[in-house]
Amino acid sequence: MHWRETLATSITGNCRLPPTQGKVLWLGGSVSAAYAFGHYAKRRLLELQEQSLRDRIAHDNLQRRFDQNQQDCTFHVLSLLPDLADSLFDLLNAELLAQSLQLRRSPPPPVENDVDAELWHEIKIVTLTRLLTALYSLSMVATLTRVQLNLVGRRRYLDSDIAMMAASPAPPSAPAATMPPLCQRVRVAVESVFGGIPLKKSLSQADLASLLIAVRQRIEAADFSDPATGPFHFQSMLFPSESDELATLTAGGLSPQLAAAHLADPTLRSLLNETRDVLDSPHARVALLAGFANVFDTCVEHHWAKLAYPQLAEVSDAAADATSSHGGVPLAALLPHAKQLAHVVLNGVPNEYVAVLARTAQLNQLAMVVYAQFAGACVE
Repeated sequence: MHWRETLATSITGNCRLPPTQGKVLWLGGSVSAAYAFGHYAKRRLLELQEQSLRDRIAHDNLQRRFDQNQQDCTFHVLSLLPDLADSLFDLLNAELLAQSLQLRRSPPPPVENDVDAELWHEIKIVTLTRLLTALYSLSMVATLTRVQLNLVGRRRYLDSDIAMMAASPAPPSAPAATMPPLCQRVRVAVESVFGGIPLKKSLSQADLASLLIAVRQRIEAADFSDPATGPFHFQSMLFPSESDELATLTAGGLSPQLAAAHLADPTLRSLLNETRDVLDSPHARVALLAGFANVFDTCVEHHWAKLAYPQLAEVSDAAADATSSHGGVPLAALLPHAKQLAHVVLNGVPNEYVAVLARTAQLNQLAMVVYAQFAGACVE
């Protein structure tokens, strides 16, 4: 047994490394591990930087495309205005009524008869209805355009023909189909508020604003007789139901065969359904009401006030607020301004009302919601 212990001791002693050599090996292993870790960390850092750069470029591209799409929406709205104006002014021809009244009053009768009174009443109602319809229709067209063009803009892979069709499923003459029901709704509200007010009645700026608010409450409420009821859904006037799509396209000039072929395309069908869903959403309702409020404020508080009440425009805002309930103007004197402003709303160059809608925050937010739903699948 002794010789075995001696041999084991000899082998164990020969396998031991000197202390200095062991430290060198340990240090070398640590350096190698640190180098490998550093190399890995550097590679990962480069990968993260490259990914961050790609994400930033993708975000910038998406933002640039989004901004360009909003500009396209504004240009598209401007391109629709001439047809919209023609439809409205043909339907509500206040100038023709004024000519009829002038012909009847030349030579002037000794006393005003019932026919003259009826003509004056019709001029009053038609003039006010036309201005308010112009404001409502412009806001509705701007909202519909934002939805449609942003739905198309987020799907770059679409065939150009289908994209054009989806961008304007309502052809140029389609506003004429929407105009009569809108005009009728506005006219009923105008008649209920202004119908009993004599043309000689003096109205202050505050009076005029209050009356127009009463008209808006009736138009925008589901029940004319009770403005406190739920809001009226303008979506039915903004976009045709699925059962009315074929009639809308054929009314716009397409043949029934071509219209049916377009509607049978699955891509266009998907976009039409999406458009209808977006217009039925709370975001669209909020955007539409915000557009109404902004164009009415621009018209009533700025343009109409400056035309009809120039004395208030020359004083400070505080003084104007204090005197807005005084210094009335006869209703008859307000009608020429209303007639002029209807043309400014739809034919003005540059068009301040289109610019106001383009700056409406809720419309921009609606466009962001539509665009964001498909942002991850956008193809550059």
